[in-house]
Amino acid sequence: MKTKSIYTTVLMTAIFSLSLFSQQKLDFMGFPSDGISQESNLNINKNTQVIEDVSIERSFKSPISLPSGIAFDGQYLWVCGYNEYFMYKISTIDGSVISKVPVNIQKPYGITYDNGIIYMIDNTTKNIFAFDPTTGSCLDTIIVNQNLIYPTGLYKLNNEFIFNDTKGPQPSALGDSTYFYTNVTSNILGNPTFGTYSTGITYDGQYLWINDNPTQTTMKIDPISWTLQNTYKIPGGMYPNGIAWDGQYFWEINNASDSIYMFNPESVTSISNNITNTNVNIYPNPISSNESFNILSQNFIPQTISIYDVNGKVVANKNNFNNSTLVTLNANELNLSSGVYTINVIGKIENETLKFIVK
Repeated sequence: MKTKSIYTTVLMTAIFSLSLFSQQKLDFMGFPSDGISQESNLNINKNTQVIEDVSIERSFKSPISLPSGIAFDGQYLWVCGYNEYFMYKISTIDGSVISKVPVNIQKPYGITYDNGIIYMIDNTTKNIFAFDPTTGSCLDTIIVNQNLIYPTGLYKLNNEFIFNDTKGPQPSALGDSTYFYTNVTSNILGNPTFGTYSTGITYDGQYLWINDNPTQTTMKIDPISWTLQNTYKIPGGMYPNGIAWDGQYFWEINNASDSIYMFNPESVTSISNNITNTNVNIYPNPISSNESFNILSQNFIPQTISIYDVNGKVVANKNNFNNSTLVTLNANELNLSSGVYTINVIGKIENETLKFIVK
């Protein structure tokens, strides 16, 4: 009876969470939109740099769904996520959770480690918070005192905090910036971003590395001259929200695949002439459970489309699309109830993953 009761409680909690998520659109980090941020427009693209595909050295699942950031403390990785109220210390070997530490902020969209302290930037209050990594107690609140719209990513370099502020996808929402903020003097310096929706930030001792969601890339930037050195395609899909450097490898956490990837940008698998946006778009998104939706592939012909629920269970598999790049499916025919789904579109050699909501 006790086991059944626990199972029922967990099931009801999951259903309640899905019902909340299904009522909202996803923002450009792959999180349920609260009306402050705006749904991403994946057709916007600023870059025309040469892009290189990195080689994945190691990967494992994120300890949480909807992850927003990742940091390295010299031995372990630290992960934060949307609506979690916890930060997770995990192994770099297999991703196992070493400790789960409570924190008192809801939307930490950037995390970094410095001198025994975990820092997170909160997308709700727009402030930076310092936490004890053992107890989770708040050690300091750093008020940036700027009219930030959507702060993402965080790295502490000496006495400066580095973070992005993404204004939104609309043409009128200009001024996406990467800020350098010194809380001792409250001095802030802003540089224009190279990406469309910049997210995670890290530093390798010489260059900044900043992720961009629509192009699914990380950008190597000289912080002195503020010039773009190179751009790398990184794995996992359209929401590469966080990045960390461990002294030898980079770690990327991706919200589309809810996975963590270790890679070395010096080891590349291919080079293409220019950056393209995501190869697949889904529209409309979200839809109701009796509507049809379209999956448009821009650069390859889908062979198989698999749909997974929030627990990773396959709920639908479709193929034989008559060599068409446009596939139309119906949520009712696929028995898709309200919830958040992951759609995997597979070509002969291509593989694209996107999130999708049924209301």
